[in-house]
Amino acid sequence: MPDALPPFLPLDQLEPKLEESNIVLDHWQSLRNDTIVPSWKSLDLLDIAENLSGCMIIHQEEAECFRVTLFGTDLVERFGLDLTGINFLDVYDAEERQMGVKRFEILRTKPAAASSTFVGKTAAGAPFSAEVIMLPFANNDARIDRFLFSMTTFSYDRGRPLATHTLSTNSFNDYVFYDL
Repeated sequence: MPDALPPFLPLDQLEPKLEESNIVLDHWQSLRNDTIVPSWKSLDLLDIAENLSGCMIIHQEEAECFRVTLFGTDLVERFGLDLTGINFLDVYDAEERQMGVKRFEILRTKPAAASSTFVGKTAAGAPFSAEVIMLPFANNDARIDRFLFSMTTFSYDRGRPLATHTLSTNSFNDYVFYDL
């Protein structure tokens, strides 16, 4: 990822293709009120309970520690492992880790939302793709330290979890950032 910031689109151009992604985005938008980024305390997970199985929540604990605090059951099924409790960056090698840090920094410091398409293969070689929406939340001090990822499936061959080695920042294509 180059040092220069990528171009940012206006937030109203974030138009998810899948209904589940739209539900999560619309709820996040409703929490913003008059703020740029909604407060983490304003999120009631029961309001998006039907979509939580395809969501991941990440809490930035330190500069390079992005702890997965929720990894939805549908994601566990698709990936074939549960990432709850780990530093999300630990799934990457050193180069990819730095790209991940830069992307989180853009979401946090700009601030921005983002979308991407995840493309991978199951352990059996079957294709898998998902629409990913990344949304920031602020803590009590208005510092962005939490992120809600909605990962909605375009295609997936159920019963065939992803091979662990397919988890990489290169699996996320066409990152688009949206100015808040």
